[in-house]
Formats: sequence, structure tokens, C-alpha cells
Amino acid sequence: MQDSRIYLDNYTVLEKEWLNPTFYRLRLDASTIAAVARPGQFVNVRVTPTCDPLLRRPLSIFRVHRQSGWIELLVKLVGRGSRLLSEVQPQEQLNLLGPLGHGFDLETCDTALVVGGGIGIAPLVFLIEELIALQRSVMVFLGFRHQKEVCCIGILKNLPLHLEVATDDGSVGFNGLVTSVLENYLQTNSLSDSTCIFACGPTPMLKKIDSLARRFSLPWQFSLETFMACGIGACMGCAIPAANGSDYKLVCKDGPVFSNGQVKING
Repeated sequence: MQDSRIYLDNYTVLEKEWLNPTFYRLRLDASTIAAVARPGQFVNVRVTPTCDPLLRRPLSIFRVHRQSGWIELLVKLVGRGSRLLSEVQPQEQLNLLGPLGHGFDLETCDTALVVGGGIGIAPLVFLIEELIALQRSVMVFLGFRHQKEVCCIGILKNLPLHLEVATDDGSVGFNGLVTSVLENYLQTNSLSDSTCIFACGPTPMLKKIDSLARRFSLPWQFSLETFMACGIGACMGCAIPAANGSDYKLVCKDGPVFSNGQVKING
């Protein structure tokens, strides 16, 4: 059962590393969050010590080391908030609220097909490391636009898993969409009854995976990326249509991880 404890505190930055021209990694001394965080959860980060920008930024928990008490965040440089956050230096502090949200359910899956697109890899490395700790069989499929965006391969190559990489321009790995690599795998391999898919990435990728999951009768879970404000379900700013067409789900509270059939994948 997922731990419900949430912490609001200042945490010290231990490391900052640029992994490519647009992705950077932050490691924070956050033992309280590390102790209870689960794959797929996120933290809401105040990117400066002031109230400018006013809203916190939701960031997936990228990695956790419970014994050492640190967590890592993976950030893509896309706007003012991520640019300001990129200026933080080791030994400075960031104010975090978390862990927040509903994470991945790892209980019913013995063979995991993990699919990430671009910055969608952010919640998946923590997931992969937890699956391996549970001695699950793990296949990883990662898609990026081009070589300069490729991220985290070094971390994953040190783990006991099978890794496939695709780039839109063919500069690394398969030339094309990562969903094409996944589809080929599903077509050419026998699948156990306990095979499931975990995914995070752009909406077109998720829609294609949803189609493949239906076609091959596979359960799947996906983490949604969307704009948020409060992160705790109070402002209703991240509401999305439920699959039944009449209700709504809150990405920050009911998600960000959903199972097939819970919400509509729009876009």
C-alpha cells in the first residue's frame, strides 16, 4: 500500500549535472521523501527562494537511494521555470512538497515492457530500478528526437535489462518511432500472462501504446505529463476527462499514473 506521508521542507542540493544540452539532473539530500517515495510519484518544487515565479513546478522523482537518503530529479530546459532551476548550485537549498500523486502498481507484473519518449524517461528510471530489485524481467524501449536528446543510457546499461533505443532521425539506434520498436517486439515474441506495459511520453506515443495494448490484450499503466498548480487536488487545474465521458480525474491526485480504461488520452 502506498505511504500517504507528504513533506514540505527545504532540501540541500548535493549534485547538479548536465546529461545533454537540454536535460540536467539534480540530486538532493531528502531522506524523508526518499523513505516513502514510490515510482511514478512527483515533487512540487519552488524554483527560486522568492514567489517569482508564483507556481511550483511538478517534477517526477527520477531516482531514489533510500539508504543514503537522496532523491534525484531530471529536468528538461523548456521555459523560464526550468531555466531558473538550472541555476541552482550544490549546497543551495530547494523547497519541495512531496512525494505527491499516485504511482505505478508493480505487484501484478512479472515481465515489464517500459516505454519512454523524451523527457518521459523522468519517472521511469526509478520504476526500472524498483522492478529489478523485485527480480522482475525488464525490457526498456526509449525514443528521442535526435542524438543530442538521448539521455540516461549509461545508467541503464549497468542494469540487468534489455534496452532498445530509437531516434526520429536515426542518429542513435532504430530510425523511427519507439512505438514501432515496441510493436515489432510484441509481434515477434511470445508474451506471458503477467506481461505488462509501463509508459510515459508524448500523447501520440501513449495513444499508439493504448492501441497496441488493446490489440495484444496487455494491461498497461502510463504517467501523464500536464500543467499543474497546487499538486494536491485543491485547485482542480489538472482535471482531465475520465474514460466514462462523464467524470473527471485529477492528474496530481488520481494520477499522474493511470491504468488503461481510467482516462481518455487526448491530443
